[in-house]
Amino acid sequence: FLTFGFVPGPMTPLAGARKLMPGQSLIVEAGRARTEEYWSYPEPSPIEMSLDEASERLLAGLEESVKLRLMSDVPLGVMLSGGIDSSLIAALMARHMSEPVKTFSVGFAEAGRGNELADARMVASEFGADHHELELSFGEHAVDLAELVWAMDEPLADLSSLGFFALSELAASEVTVALSGQGADELLGGYRKRVAEARKTLA
Repeated sequence: FLTFGFVPGPMTPLAGARKLMPGQSLIVEAGRARTEEYWSYPEPSPIEMSLDEASERLLAGLEESVKLRLMSDVPLGVMLSGGIDSSLIAALMARHMSEPVKTFSVGFAEAGRGNELADARMVASEFGADHHELELSFGEHAVDLAELVWAMDEPLADLSSLGFFALSELAASEVTVALSGQGADELLGGYRKRVAEARKTLA
């Protein structure tokens, strides 16, 4: 935890307790427990295509994914940061919904240029969204830390969890399901460290 700011799986902070890894299930039989892999990430098989074709296929996949999640009988919304990922999801939702998309955003007053509320507001306005936002301050006890710790299950040294917890509460007051752009940086290599790795590989 002190090295990474989180406890990597399958380890946990508790002695004798382990996490299930992705694609694993826990089988308990005759008083004994074992883990079993039910799915593994498929081996990548590169396909030659142009940048335009790759862009079209990516957008088509995202659109299909969003449309599938709109088939719901409960209120839907989107957690909108104003960045590319969540803004694209909001745009795709707006394309396929008959009523205004409900958008939810959070920012910190002390974040300065890092406060993305203005960007989120602009995107929401562009698509005629029913926009909701919340501005927090590090100086105020806007988030109940005891509740946050309970929800997190284990320590995580990332201040974004404060905002995400408050954002989740805000969204839950209006909708049952909220889409987000979480995971896109991991999938598409959006972090700066990925850019550095790519440059090192090409060199």
